[in-house]
Amino acid sequence: MGLIGSVARNMADFKSTIITDVYGGAAECTPTDQLKVSTSYRLAGGVFNDSVLDSNFYTPSTAAGGTASVTNGVLTCAVTTASGSTSCVSTVRPGRYIGSNANYYRGNVRLDVVNGTNNAVYWGAVNGTTAPTNGNYFKLAGGVLYVCHKVTGVAEVAVASGSFNGKLASYTLDTNCHTFEIYYTVRRVQFVIDNVLIHTFMATTTSLYGEMHLRAALMNVNTGVGSAVSACCMTMTIARLGEARSAPKYQAVSGAATTLLKTGPGTLHTLIIGIRKGVATIYDNTAASGTAIATIDMGSLTVPTDFQFGCDFTNGLTIITTSTSNVTVIYE
Repeated sequence: MGLIGSVARNMADFKSTIITDVYGGAAECTPTDQLKVSTSYRLAGGVFNDSVLDSNFYTPSTAAGGTASVTNGVLTCAVTTASGSTSCVSTVRPGRYIGSNANYYRGNVRLDVVNGTNNAVYWGAVNGTTAPTNGNYFKLAGGVLYVCHKVTGVAEVAVASGSFNGKLASYTLDTNCHTFEIYYTVRRVQFVIDNVLIHTFMATTTSLYGEMHLRAALMNVNTGVGSAVSACCMTMTIARLGEARSAPKYQAVSGAATTLLKTGPGTLHTLIIGIRKGVATIYDNTAASGTAIATIDMGSLTVPTDFQFGCDFTNGLTIITTSTSNVTVIYE
């Protein structure tokens, strides 16, 4: 965050400096007079490698002639003039949200047409495959730029350029590349373009969005027979301000069982194997299926063993154990 000013006050034997940023926030000190700072941790997304859209990290969804491709490190989501032509790309992995930290989306985005007919382009931190179903995002429709938030099953809340409450009341999008950022917590969402705060949403009596674990996405959709539009992106990421360090939880599992340890994202730290019989399989899921993190033949071990993972999971954490084994799982 860029610093735009500071104010110093002197009183007899007291002196303090108040530092403010471009978003109106003030720097904080701890009770022991240490400046509170945070480091950005990338959670999902990144650059696009050469000319390949890596399916390990990005999920494309296209229809009616829409295409998603990467050329020279630039993602292009292109649609034809056909009604329903769609090109959407989102990160496979969501950015895990932790209540004590803010997350943010950052994307370098360019559109070749800014006043397309029957076309909408969305980019930001969202869930959904062909249009945002939940989250916080920019939208260009009918030549007008909007900032939006949405809860699944509830109508989108959109504020159009001309009604922004930030440093600028209006913003006219051109065909050049710009840096778009969205900073979000459970109560506040801030939209920033090229380091200028455009708009802030504040929660009052209802949530701004539902599911907190959001994916970086670029979505280009024709809502009728419309314009052939290409939306381009050089990078898109979800990051966390501050490291996710919280006290882990443990659970002992005995005998043959299928045990759901957690729903939603988290971190698997350690698997401790005491009684060494049968097989243990750990899934990134809320059921005993899907993506297997590891399968361990416990019967082949000769001494009690601990396996260190230190890996994040996305959907949930489930373990299957067989025979009369005894294991302890440490996770958060």
